[in-house]
Amino acid sequence: MKRLLLPALLLLAGFAAEAASAATIRIVAPWRASQYEGAIVAVRGRAEVRRDTNLMGTEVRLTDADGKISFIGFIPKLNEYSFPDVESLNGREVVMYGVIEMYYATPATQLIFRNQLQPWPPRS
Repeated sequence: MKRLLLPALLLLAGFAAEAASAATIRIVAPWRASQYEGAIVAVRGRAEVRRDTNLMGTEVRLTDADGKISFIGFIPKLNEYSFPDVESLNGREVVMYGVIEMYYATPATQLIFRNQLQPWPPRS
């Protein structure tokens, strides 16, 4: 039994290391986000922050040069405490991480944790 345990553990460690190296998150443009529906990706663009009273939360919209909304990050009201400075990102370049969903034909993600929304370029 002990002879089989060590090779099994080494094999499992090899799979874990391979999975960790493959876990790099891709950064995409907002207009390409719909191609990654169901996947975890990062989306980068200019943010427009606004309260949404109908859905009870805050939307962080990424807009293109024409002002068209190309991606939405939604912060539910119960998670707004995780984003105390979200208003300071209005008009700035940001990156949002999350699982891509479609919301009325617009790619979107829910923002629950603080590290899902960050200014771009990242601070070093």
